[in-house]
Amino acid sequence: MRFFDVRDERSLERDLDQIYIGSRKLYVNIPKYRRHQYGPKKEERRVPWELPRERQVTARKSVTKEDETVRKHGGKEIWVEKSGKRTYAEAVSGEYQDGWKGVAFKTQHLSLPWMKRSVVGTLDDGMDFGMLGEELVKGGMSMIRARSLGDNLVLITPREWEVMEVIMKNNKEWFDAMFTDVKPWSLDIGGSHKSVWVKCYGVPLPF
Repeated sequence: MRFFDVRDERSLERDLDQIYIGSRKLYVNIPKYRRHQYGPKKEERRVPWELPRERQVTARKSVTKEDETVRKHGGKEIWVEKSGKRTYAEAVSGEYQDGWKGVAFKTQHLSLPWMKRSVVGTLDDGMDFGMLGEELVKGGMSMIRARSLGDNLVLITPREWEVMEVIMKNNKEWFDAMFTDVKPWSLDIGGSHKSVWVKCYGVPLPF
C-alpha cells in the first residue's frame, strides 16, 4: 500500500500494526524496496549555474548512473533495495547471494504424542491469551494447559491422565464462552505471527 503526505513513517507503521480485522491482525513493515523510476525529468537534468563546481559534478554523476540503470533493465520499472544491493526479483528468486556469514541452524518438525492429543481453539472476540489465563483459574480448568499459537489461536492440551473429548463435553459452556471454534491440532494450523521467549543455556555470546 502506498500512502501520500506521510510525515512520520514509523508512527504510521506502529498505528497500522495494531489493527485487527475480525480475527486477523495486520502486520505492517516499511518496505525495504522502492520503485526505481525510468529516469529524471528534463527539468531535473538541468544543473543550476549557481551551484558550486563540486556539487555540479555530483549532480551530473547521479543522473548518468540512473540513466545507465534504466538502459540496463530495458526501460522498465523495477523494485530495488534501498541500500542498492539487489532488486526485489533477485531477493525472491534467490539469485542474489548477500554473503550471509552468520550461524545457521537446521530444524525438524516433530509430532509428539501430547500434540496429537491437543486441540486448537480460536479465541472469541474481545478475548486475548492473557484474559484466557485468568478464566482458566476462575473456571477451575486445571486439567488443561493453554499455549499461544500466535494471532488468536490457542493450543489446548489435557493433562496426561485426562481425555480432551471428555473435558470438552463436561465443560461445554466454558469452551463456548471462550472460543468461537475448537478443532483437533494438526501441522497445518498456526498463526501468521508469534512472539516467543526462549531460554538458552550455555550459548556462546557471539551467537
